[in-house]
This record gives sequence, structure tokens and C-alpha cells, in this order.
Amino acid sequence: MRAVFLWMAHREASAALAASAVYTDARDERNRVKTKELKEWIESVLDVQGGATENPLTVPDTSTTEEEREYRHWCLSNRLYLTPLNDLGPHSVAGTDSIISTTETMNLFVSLSLTYGRVRFNPSIRCADTN
Repeated sequence: MRAVFLWMAHREASAALAASAVYTDARDERNRVKTKELKEWIESVLDVQGGATENPLTVPDTSTTEEEREYRHWCLSNRLYLTPLNDLGPHSVAGTDSIISTTETMNLFVSLSLTYGRVRFNPSIRCADTN
């Protein structure tokens, strides 16, 4: 799960540092520097090039019927699965229940969620393409 959050944070940081990103706030240079540091740290702890060949947000659909597939998609779209991966969006990797049980995992999740939120939802960062 940690790798998925790091991969997503790297993807968002890359989009925020792209030439097409438009910054309009006086604190933008500080934000850009911090985002670059975050991206470099992620690259030091995660093989982002290896992860680039496969999208870790997508897992195969294991539904046995069309009705089950539609139900799973509905649960995913409405973020009903008990998993921190819901914070990344309605991706198939979030399509299972996985309640966090350890404090260490929870602390990592909170830290990565806050970092992701800062990079992704900072109103002074406008990215032309975040895909």
C-alpha cells in the first residue's frame, strides 16, 4: 500500500513540476522547491521507473457476473470500501476492504495523505494535465 501512495505522490509531484504548470502565488517558488525535494526523496526509496510500466492503481476485475461487476463498480465509485486507497480516487486497487491495524501504517498513511493533498490541491498550482 505504501508503494501505491508513493507512486501517486510522485505522479502528482511530476505534474506540479511540469513546464505546463502555472504558479500564481508569491509562495510558489518555495512550493516548487519542496515539491522537487519530495519527488527526489520518493525516487530514492521507490523504483518509479519500474512502476511506470504498470499502473499500480489498476488491478484485474475478479467479478464472476455482470451484476457483481456493476455492484463492485458502484461501491468503488461511492468509496464504500474500507481502505485508505479511497483517498486516491475510484481506482480498482481500492476495490477491497483493508482496515488499517497498526499505528505505524496509520502514521505513514496520514503523512502521505497530507503530502499528497498539499501537492494535489494547492490552489496556487494549476496543472494542464495531471494524468
